[in-house]
Amino acid sequence: MGRTRSTITSMAETPSTLRVFIDGPPEPGRDAAWAVFDATGRAARSGRSPPAAWPVASRREAVIAARHGRLVTLTVPPLPPGRAEAAARFALEDQLADTPEEIHIALEPQRGESGLRVAIVARAWMSAFMSASQRCGLSWDRAMLESDLAPAPTGSWRWCAGSIAQPGFVRTDRGATIAVG
Repeated sequence: MGRTRSTITSMAETPSTLRVFIDGPPEPGRDAAWAVFDATGRAARSGRSPPAAWPVASRREAVIAARHGRLVTLTVPPLPPGRAEAAARFALEDQLADTPEEIHIALEPQRGESGLRVAIVARAWMSAFMSASQRCGLSWDRAMLESDLAPAPTGSWRWCAGSIAQPGFVRTDRGATIAVG
């Protein structure tokens, strides 16, 4: 018994990240694709199962399907963190069809002159995702858009889809994305 316990403790201490692909709000009986990444960022294993069967990891990240949001890079002067969200909302106001109250935004920390990266998701969808996660007993260390995992090389765009006939997304070299299909 002590030997098993030390093996479990040892496994729990190894830094790992569980990334779960979220196409719709989680439900106890709904399977989702997942992958466990080791401390170096390499995929150690993957599968598809309902939340109760997901592997244990030191971090849990939700990878939200690209069709639920988009990424933009805004050109704004360097801002203190307390003003960045208001500046992003102001800059986005004339670029989006939705009202500011209808969107949820998440900001990446600003890095000098490279612009301000912003993830945009419908507030209603994000609220449904958070409520469903809570009902399933899930807590997330981080949520990101699927398109954030597919950077484009400098000077080019990247098209990501299973095939030309399937929905996907485009990512520009400045980090902007849009779902297609």
